[in-house]
Amino acid sequence: MISLLLASALSYHRLDSTVTLVRGGMVGDLPIWDVEDTTIDGGSPNANHGGDAVLGAGSAKKILIRFGDIARVVGPKRRVRSATLLFTPTGGTRPALQSISVVKSAWGEGPYQTLAALVPSPPKIGSDGKPVKEEAPSAPHDSATWRERRAGLATWQQAGANGPNDTSAIAGAKISGTDEQVRIEGLAEAVQAMADRPYENFGFAVSFDNPTEVGSSQVFGVRPALQLELEEAPLAHGADLSIVSIQRLGANGKLPSSGDTAKYVATVRNVGDSDANGFSI
Repeated sequence: MISLLLASALSYHRLDSTVTLVRGGMVGDLPIWDVEDTTIDGGSPNANHGGDAVLGAGSAKKILIRFGDIARVVGPKRRVRSATLLFTPTGGTRPALQSISVVKSAWGEGPYQTLAALVPSPPKIGSDGKPVKEEAPSAPHDSATWRERRAGLATWQQAGANGPNDTSAIAGAKISGTDEQVRIEGLAEAVQAMADRPYENFGFAVSFDNPTEVGSSQVFGVRPALQLELEEAPLAHGADLSIVSIQRLGANGKLPSSGDTAKYVATVRNVGDSDANGFSI
């Protein structure tokens, strides 16, 4: 079984020139599931919206979205000619793009539902017999909010992912579309970098000028998508080492729990046309 899994991880599928990544979709015979998205909201800075059916943007709201399978889809022998992010509007006004940026640090989508949301506790009553106003519950552990990129673990450099270490704007991106679909184009260079360095693929942050809502990856039929046009990459001359995958292991080959010692195993392939004499990392 292990050898079959390794063979699958190290093989690349023959692709058409245009492919679309969407949660629950397929690229050739490769299933696409590693898609995360959420809204971070300055109006509710401690709330996580990773399980919401819609993504909100505009005013003090921003969309975070990441497609984790980019490197596997592109592979070492192709490159990205063009990349377009697609959204389906579900409410508000037609989006006007304020900015789209590359996210530079890891963040967490968060769970679909928490136990506190499913089974809310009864209100507390004060000595005067009136309900006591309680603080909003903390965001689920490791989830993104306006203040934290991974709740309980790491904050943004600047709230709302607005610090220079949080995001980097993509120059030249343009928005177009209709009431049925919004297209953000001009992302090829950023997506190629995500394919080249999958360990630094933390997705995009999208801001709109006007209040709007688009479908999230939780709802079939309105899920965001990343459309890529691919072309053959120039042949590499000499040794050309490519990181195929990075795997995190705990004790006895199991996934580590919080606080465990973890081991990282990187699979490296020489995609050049001559032998490699070794490397350091």
